[in-house]
Amino acid sequence: MSEMKDRYKLLQQPNKLHLWRKNLGVIAIAVVVCMALISIIACKTDRSSELPNNKIWNDSKTGLMWTKHDNGSEVNFYEARSYCANLHLGGYSDWQLPSIDELQGIYNMNVGMATATFEGEKTLYSIKGGIVLTWPWEWSSTGIAPQMVKDFRFDGGMRFSSYPETRLGHHALCIRDSGK
Repeated sequence: MSEMKDRYKLLQQPNKLHLWRKNLGVIAIAVVVCMALISIIACKTDRSSELPNNKIWNDSKTGLMWTKHDNGSEVNFYEARSYCANLHLGGYSDWQLPSIDELQGIYNMNVGMATATFEGEKTLYSIKGGIVLTWPWEWSSTGIAPQMVKDFRFDGGMRFSSYPETRLGHHALCIRDSGK
């Protein structure tokens, strides 16, 4: 009799395999819902800030696109201007040197410091957008007085005036209007 009671109790207990299958279905639905939420959140993240192969940064606050790297070597103002004018990057060919105000607009001491090394010299600089500089002195398109051009120094956040023929430490960082 006790054997029959044991069998009866076993029959009355929920089928563990059935519960596992039922719970597996709930778990699968939960995983799908979580993945869908992650996908929605990822789509709402501003992916426009990173364009082709991380070569371009789109500053969504200003609507300006920046090259993620400067030209990589010392250039005078005329060579810098020509470099940007002839640049074809991300399907765009309307690059130019930024104004001194645009350069200063991406200087930000709050984003941390990066290190630039050029001809054995090292310096720290601070810039938005994860832009990488060979050396933190960048030409601007802003001219002042006859034969002087403004450049911006990302190693101290200062504007300088230089002769356009000067190469020492100067590089070209290019910009374009992303609304074009």
